[in-house]
Amino acid sequence: MSLPGGLTLTLAVEPDAATVEALGEALAAFNEAAAGPAGSQPLWVIARDDSGRLAGGLRGQTFWRWLFVA
Repeated sequence: MSLPGGLTLTLAVEPDAATVEALGEALAAFNEAAAGPAGSQPLWVIARDDSGRLAGGLRGQTFWRWLFVA
């Protein structure tokens, strides 16, 4: 898709590592400037049965005091 100013949009399932890093840094800087520090932290909720065996769980991440579940 062509856009004004000579920009082009592409879709990628697995972009290269340099692109992922550059976009991640730019998005984090934009979001922090707009909303303040994210306070990002991983979070795990782990369920175990009476014998201590793993029975299930939840993986998530907090950003700006919101929980995002993976």
